[in-house]
Amino acid sequence: MFRPMPIEIKDQIGRNIQLDSPASNIVSLVPSITELVADLAGEESILACTEYCVHPEGMMQNKLLIGGTKNVKKNAIKKLYPDLIFCSKEENRERSVRDLMDLFPVYVSDVKNLNEARQMIEQIGLLLGKQNEAADLIKEITLFHQSPLPTIGSCVYLIWDKPIMTAGGDTFIHNLLEFAGYRNLFADQIRYPQITLEDLKSFSPDFLFLSSEPFPYGDTELEKYTDLLKPTRVLLVDGEMFSWYGSRLRYSYDYFNHLAKKIENMV
Repeated sequence: MFRPMPIEIKDQIGRNIQLDSPASNIVSLVPSITELVADLAGEESILACTEYCVHPEGMMQNKLLIGGTKNVKKNAIKKLYPDLIFCSKEENRERSVRDLMDLFPVYVSDVKNLNEARQMIEQIGLLLGKQNEAADLIKEITLFHQSPLPTIGSCVYLIWDKPIMTAGGDTFIHNLLEFAGYRNLFADQIRYPQITLEDLKSFSPDFLFLSSEPFPYGDTELEKYTDLLKPTRVLLVDGEMFSWYGSRLRYSYDYFNHLAKKIENMV
C-alpha cells in the first residue's frame, strides 16, 4: 500500500514543520497566502480564512471567516482541526496564534523581498504536495521579474493616514518599489515608521503613493495631498501589487509598467 512520504521543512522564521502527508485542510490567516493556496491546491483545500481574503473572488462568501489578520477567532479554528495553518510574522499578532502552534502545524512566512517570496511559494507547494504547480508559478514570476525597471524618481509610499505611516527599507513594499523604479526616501528606516506632513514637505518626493490597503486611500486623500504637496505628483496605487507576495506577483510587472506609463502622461 502506497504511503506518502513525511514532509519536514523549516519555515521562514526557522521553526520546524512536520507533516505525515501533504496538507489538504487549511486555515489561512494571510490574504496573499489564501490566494496562493487556492491557486496551487484548489479552493476546496481551504477550511477557513480571514475577512480580508478577497481573492479568489467569492472566497469570503464560501468559507468560514475567522476574524481579521490581527484578531483571529482561535476557538473557531480549534474546532476545525486543520492539517496546517498559514500565518505571517508581519501580518498576524504572535499572541493570536501562539497557542495554535501547540495544537496544529503552523507555517510562518516572513517575506521581505522577491527571493523570499519565491522560497515561500516553493515551501508551500511542498507542504501541499503541489511541487510542480509551485515550480510553474515560480518560473512565471521569475520570468516577469528578471530585471528591475528603469529608475523613474523618488517616492514615499503611505500605508496609513492617521497617523501617517510609510514603508521602511526592510519591507517587501520597499523591495518592489525599488524593482518598479522608485527610490524610497525612507529606505534608511525599518518597518513602517510614523511620519508627519512636515516630513513629507521637507523630503519633497517626486511621487507620493497612496496605497489602497491597509488604509483605503481614495479621492478625498488624493485631493488633500495633491493640494498640500505641490509639485509632488500624488497617485492612488493598488496596494495588492506592492505588498501581496503570493501568486498575485504574476500581475505586478504589468501593473508597474502601466503605472509608469500613467506617470509619463501626467501633466
